[in-house]
Amino acid sequence: GVDKGTSLALIAERYGIGTDEILAVGDADNDIGMLRAAGVGVAVRNAKPHVQEAARWVTERTNNEGGVAEAVRRWALG
Repeated sequence: GVDKGTSLALIAERYGIGTDEILAVGDADNDIGMLRAAGVGVAVRNAKPHVQEAARWVTERTNNEGGVAEAVRRWALG
């Protein structure tokens, strides 16, 4: 019952923020819970198809092309 999603919720509670205020970026199976738990769940372009389906958004770039930076610029700094 422990995964990145439950950990994200515990950390949010500890710091007094809502999970809806959290941006999470991932590309692998172990990121699915985190992507679903975060208010802004983003998969990078080269994530597995089922990981992309779990995310709310998908970057235009892969993790090797600055996909995480793209996610931060687009969804956190907007």
